[in-house]
Amino acid sequence: MSVRTFYAALGVDLPDRAGELPVRCFTNPDAHRHDDRDPSASVNADTGCYFCHGCGSGGGPYDVAVAHRVAPADAMAMLEKHGLKERDEPRGPGAAPGRQRRTSGWLPESADNAERFHAALVGNEGALRRLEELRGWTPATVKRLGLGLDGDRIVLPARDAEGQLVGLLRYAPDPERRNGKKMLAEKGMARELFPAPESLEAETVWLVEGEPDAVSGHELGLAAVGVPGTGKWSPG
Repeated sequence: MSVRTFYAALGVDLPDRAGELPVRCFTNPDAHRHDDRDPSASVNADTGCYFCHGCGSGGGPYDVAVAHRVAPADAMAMLEKHGLKERDEPRGPGAAPGRQRRTSGWLPESADNAERFHAALVGNEGALRRLEELRGWTPATVKRLGLGLDGDRIVLPARDAEGQLVGLLRYAPDPERRNGKKMLAEKGMARELFPAPESLEAETVWLVEGEPDAVSGHELGLAAVGVPGTGKWSPG
């Protein structure tokens, strides 16, 4: 089984080649003229991740199945049948217990998931281009900071002074498509400086407001550290 057979089961025919495969947008077709006659979306042939360059929607195979009105349990069965279960996990409101998204935050996730999200972004040329358009973040910075992709949010892995993962932040880079808060943190996660100052080899460290500005600082070649939520940051 493969990515192509998975999409074929959903009624989406993919070109028989490698790399990014053009398709018509199916998550937000009303946002496009003429039923998106000139395909504005793409599917990664290796991961099955989907991204629309026009409206900014995207996600993994599970999200794609749900977008085609497949029930959550049936979507998981499709992932397993087509050999995609290890590449994608449910993240929507119908996800299985213990993996369900909650409005108050996110359940703790493993370093394996951080790597999976990173691979999803690095392997999605369309998402990388869109991110550079929105924020000016290039693939080199994405790789250096280990940024990832989860649906339409950019994943920022937060680590402590020893380099251990302490949580994942999810940032909505497009202000016109934000649904809820600009930044989401896992439930119970302590918001610390990002990235950890101890991880930077520099004589001068730039202190900026917010993790996204820290990423922009690194894009400019600065050893930048973001203060999360300056209004709640204690001087101590």
